Amino acid sequence: MTLRSQLAALERRVGAGDRETISHPQHASAHDDVACAACGALVLAATDKKSWIEAWGPVLDDGDDPDGTRAWRAFRLWQHIQRYG
Repeated sequence: MTLRSQLAALERRVGAGDRETISHPQHASAHDDVACAACGALVLAATDKKSWIEAWGPVLDDGDDPDGTRAWRAFRLWQHIQRYG
């Protein structure tokens, strides 16, 4: 029930420079930690790899990320999964 309600409540926002984010609603009792952990687990399961490094290694060092944005996002996802999932 928690997962379903958190996934249903996610909101897409467009910020400065057309940067898009998806997060929980902006009120005190809103959370998205279960939804993020579940989605991260699905990503790892879909890669059919045994560890995070095997799954995300190509993203971190593929040479096609000049400003490090994808690597930073992948690392933050990993941190979130480690903490909550």
